[in-house]
Amino acid sequence: MSQRAYATLFGDLLADFDHFKSNIRLGLEACEQAIVDLGESIHHADKTMEPIESNGILKLIDGFKQLVDAHQLNEIKKSIVQNMRSNLVAGKTVDGTRMDTVDFDDAETFMDRFANATENDPLNGVEKFSEHFAKKVKQAKVKYAKKSEEEKYEVFPAYIAMREKLWSINHSEPFSFDGVAEQEEEDDDLAIVGQATNYKCPLTAALMTEAWRSKACKHHFSSAIKHHIAMARGSPAECPVSGCNKYVRLEDLERDRLFEKRAMRYEQEMEEEADRVAQSQDITQLD
Repeated sequence: MSQRAYATLFGDLLADFDHFKSNIRLGLEACEQAIVDLGESIHHADKTMEPIESNGILKLIDGFKQLVDAHQLNEIKKSIVQNMRSNLVAGKTVDGTRMDTVDFDDAETFMDRFANATENDPLNGVEKFSEHFAKKVKQAKVKYAKKSEEEKYEVFPAYIAMREKLWSINHSEPFSFDGVAEQEEEDDDLAIVGQATNYKCPLTAALMTEAWRSKACKHHFSSAIKHHIAMARGSPAECPVSGCNKYVRLEDLERDRLFEKRAMRYEQEMEEEADRVAQSQDITQLD
C-alpha cells in the first residue's frame, strides 16, 4: 500500500483528534473563567474566606479535571494512531511486526482485503486496526488511572494557570502547590531576587500597573523597558535588574496581566494598611 494511501486513510482521523483538542481547550478556558469569576464574587462577599474552600469552586475544579482527563486521553489515542500509521508506512503491521504484502494504490482496496483476508493471505492473522487500537487504549487508560492527582493535574499547564489565577484573587504572594510550582521557581534563573514582593519597575521605581515579563530572565518591567531596549540602538540591552547577566529583547517580552493584578492588589493592601496605621495613631492621640 502506498504512503499516499496511508495518508488518506489516517489523515481525516488525526484531524478529528485535533478538532476535539480545540474543543477541549475552549472548554478549559470557559471553565477557568467561571472559576475565577465565582472566586472573585466569593472574595468580594467575604474577604476572610478562601475561594477554593467553596463547594461551588470545588465542583468547577472537578469539571476542569475531567476536561484535563479528556485532553490527555485524546492525546493518547492520537499517539496510538500516529504510531500505527508509521508502522504501516514502514511496511509493518499495526503492532510493528514486519510483513511483505502486495502494494495497493488506494486505502479502500487495502481495507477490503484486510477485512476479508483468506487463510493463505499474508494479511490473515494480522491484528486488525480496531483490535490493536482498542487494546492500546485500554492499556493506556489503566496506566493513566494509576497516576496520582499531582501527576495528572499539577503538571498540566492549563491547570497550573487556573489555580494560579484563583490563588491571586486574595493573595499577593506567588502561588505554589507541593513540589510543582516551587520546583519550577527553583529551576528558573537564580538571579531573580525579590520578585515575589517587588512590584516596582527597576527602571522607573513606579508600580508596574502595566507589566512586561522577559522570557530570558523572568524579570518584570514597566513599558519603560521598551525605551531601554531602543536606547541600545541595536546592541544587546542588559537587564536593568541588579545582578542579572541576561539581555532583554523586544521579541522576548510578554505582557503579564496576572502580575499586574497582583501589583494592584499589593498597592491596595499597602493603602489599607496605611489607613489602619493612621486610624490607630488618631485613636492614640485622642486617648
